[in-house]
Amino acid sequence: RYDQNYGLQNSLGPNKDERVLFADQVLKVNRRLRVERRDFILSVEAFYLVMRATKMGQQFYKVSLRVPVSNIQV
Repeated sequence: RYDQNYGLQNSLGPNKDERVLFADQVLKVNRRLRVERRDFILSVEAFYLVMRATKMGQQFYKVSLRVPVSNIQV
């Protein structure tokens, strides 16, 4: 749940105060055919893909893609 995951919220940095419309976890298959969990976040201003990583036993989040909603075409 996005609203209870403060690490994920803080990963958005200065954009963390944007109103989130939808958030979910997705699975991505990397080029080594390993499954990675990503977080898909759609806010009023942008679409985010956030990857999870572990460093020294601590899990953290890193925004791997941010696309403004105005740049998305149907």
